Amino acid sequence: MLNAQEVKNYNGPLQIGKYNGKATYTYKIVDNDTVLEGDFLVLRSNLQELLQKQDYSFQFKGSFVDGTANGPWKFQFGEFNSKSQS
Repeated sequence: MLNAQEVKNYNGPLQIGKYNGKATYTYKIVDNDTVLEGDFLVLRSNLQELLQKQDYSFQFKGSFVDGTANGPWKFQFGEFNSKSQS
């Protein structure tokens, strides 16, 4: 059986339960259903809101194979990494 589904990229907002952040992942469409495939990352961090104690940060990182979580995953809460320069 030939698996010829095209892998697509998503980069935008995503909510998982109470966690609302920015996601980047790859997926394919199989029988009109979204099947996650490859690297998966969702995070939220806003330095200004954290400094004012009005926000929280988190990161979920891992990968999927045919819609099933695969290998080690990283779940990080309350740690902030800024890419901006001071």
